[in-house]
Amino acid sequence: MSKNIERQLETQFQNDFVESPYSSIMWENIEKKINFKTSKLSRKKFFLSLGILALFSIAGTVYAIDILQPVKFPAIEYETRTTPDTKNNSNISSPTRTPVNEQIISPIIPDYSSIKERMLNAVDNYNTIQGSFREVFTPINVDQTIEFYISEGNSPGSYVKVTDNLTEQTVEETSSDGKSLLTLYNKKQKFRKSDTTKTITDKIKSPRVVKAETGETAYIYRTDPAFSNQATEVSLPQAYAFWLNDETKNYKVTGEDILHDRKVTIIEGTHDVNLAKKHNATQFKMWVDSETGVLLKMIESNTRGEITNSIEVSSITFNQKIDRSKFSTVPPKDYTDIHSR
Repeated sequence: MSKNIERQLETQFQNDFVESPYSSIMWENIEKKINFKTSKLSRKKFFLSLGILALFSIAGTVYAIDILQPVKFPAIEYETRTTPDTKNNSNISSPTRTPVNEQIISPIIPDYSSIKERMLNAVDNYNTIQGSFREVFTPINVDQTIEFYISEGNSPGSYVKVTDNLTEQTVEETSSDGKSLLTLYNKKQKFRKSDTTKTITDKIKSPRVVKAETGETAYIYRTDPAFSNQATEVSLPQAYAFWLNDETKNYKVTGEDILHDRKVTIIEGTHDVNLAKKHNATQFKMWVDSETGVLLKMIESNTRGEITNSIEVSSITFNQKIDRSKFSTVPPKDYTDIHSR
């Protein structure tokens, strides 16, 4: 692996995993989720996630790199935009994410071939999104409700609240103002604050699924500019888009429907052997918002037709004004920094 790629992966891992609010989830649940989403690997394996979602999404599309036998993956390329250089009166290439106008986006219903691309880059297809959804992952005994308020475009920010439906307690609250990310641990009255300004959130230009010379596969995750964390299960469902394998053709579009007054594309497919075992499910079905690529509903079922895992949006609105005070990253006065002793 080249030093440049190695450094790029290492930096992304540190930014998106070590400082990720997902590292705040109760460790017993983290262990369950990692075991649920990944097969057993030797101690020589080092997990890397290109995006906050990778390790802790039910989709489980993470990859491993053997430190003792380095593999070479292609470099990650991001889309750039040209901005004026006022000093030299010339154009320079900037890795800044291309802004989305803060106006209501005109509905553009894609054809079936583009629905996967919409899922991989859903954050480009709306300005704001707010609502709530429930996720139930039976194999790891998770039943949660996620409430979210997200702004993308020129002024990204988010507020996300996760509630455990089994205990009726708040698991975590996160808020981001585009510059920093605040995570509250309500049970311990502690907080973590992380700088997000150095994290690349541009649209990825290079292929999102790549293979090394050894045949190992890497799934390239894009970081949400709003850092909406667990809400990306719905708002940026790239992990579920990675289930759709164009090589094995394990899925098909089976029709359209209306859900929450939105036109949705219905996708049905079959898991591979490894994912089927980990998820206790052989089949999956998704209801994806046709305009934006946002996931409105997902179910997995076993060979007996029993639903083992599900995500279902209970309420959702697009491109409505959001009170940005929700995105405040100022911790409560009675909370202490988790790093302090």
